[in-house]
Amino acid sequence: MDKKTIFRWRVNYVISYEKPNYAHMYREICLQTLKNVALLNKIYCAIKVEYPFYDEKYFEEFPDAIGLSADLVYFRASPQTKLSAREFRRMIDSIFQEFGFLEPVAIGSQDYKSLKDYPFPKESENLILMFSN
Repeated sequence: MDKKTIFRWRVNYVISYEKPNYAHMYREICLQTLKNVALLNKIYCAIKVEYPFYDEKYFEEFPDAIGLSADLVYFRASPQTKLSAREFRRMIDSIFQEFGFLEPVAIGSQDYKSLKDYPFPKESENLILMFSN
């Protein structure tokens, strides 16, 4: 096997918004940036807007968190992807570190152990899917 072969990998990113108006203000730029990076690097991307990470029980336990919302962005290497998962994460992290104005928004990758609980969606699910070839 060629050393340059990139194995199919998956990475998920969570975008958390502290307040509903922050989601309204920043969602489009965050999701568009992630979609564009995926498209340019030939990486499959699926997005679930308003992922239900937080429920009533969570808000009862943490009342200061009322208003939190989050999006879940799934990435999966395609056969044409040239980046490793590590290189991809480094790229995404560096892009969002430069966005100092996004302070009320937290963007980070899920840890590897969590991926089994958040699998890449099937095409039949009602999500934004990109790069199908």
